[in-house]
Amino acid sequence: MKFHLKMTLCMLAVLSVLFGAGGSLLIYESFEDSLEREKAAALGDYRMAWGTLQIVNSMDAYLDRDAIIKTMEQLYQQNSASWFDLRLSTKDEVLYESRETQSPFIQTAWAIADPEPGICLIRILDNGNGAHFLVFSGAVETNGDVLFLTTSHDVSTLYTARQAQQRTYIQVFLLMCLLCAVLSYTVSRLLTAPLGGLSRASRA
Repeated sequence: MKFHLKMTLCMLAVLSVLFGAGGSLLIYESFEDSLEREKAAALGDYRMAWGTLQIVNSMDAYLDRDAIIKTMEQLYQQNSASWFDLRLSTKDEVLYESRETQSPFIQTAWAIADPEPGICLIRILDNGNGAHFLVFSGAVETNGDVLFLTTSHDVSTLYTARQAQQRTYIQVFLLMCLLCAVLSYTVSRLLTAPLGGLSRASRA
C-alpha cells in the first residue's frame, strides 16, 4: 500500500476514535444530566402528592374514600401541569384517575408491580410511538387498606433532543471524515512527490 493511502487511513482511524468517542460521550453525559434533572423535578411533584395523601390520612385515619378521591382530584386540578397522569388505586380497583383513557403501555405500567408501603418505584417506559414517561409508584396504608399512588411525567422532549443531537453529530462526523481524508491525501501526496521524482530519476 502506498504511503499516502496509509497516511489517509491512519488519520481517519485517529479521527474516528477521538472525535467519535468524544462526541458520543458528550451526547450521553448531556442526556443523562437532563434526565436526572427531570427525575428530581418529577420526584418533587410526586412527593407533594404523596405528602398530601399522608397528611389527609393523618388528620383522619378513618376518612372515607370519597373524601380522599375528592382531595386527589383537587390536587390534580391545581397542579395539572406537574403530571401527565395521576392515579390512586387499591389492589382491586381504581379510585381516581386524572385521564379517562390511557394507552396500553400505561395500563401495563400500573400492573407491573405494586410497591410496599414506604417504598417508591421509578420506571421509564416507552409507549412504542416515540413517547417516553417517568412513572412513580408508591403505597400508603389508610383505614386498614393499602392505597397505591402512581404518577407519570412526559419526558419525550429529552429523547427527541437526543435524537436530534445524534443526527447532527453523525452529519458533522461524516463531514469531518471527508475533509480529513482529502486533506491527509493531499498533504501526503505533496510530501511524497519529491521522493517520487528522485526515484524516477535514479531509475532513469
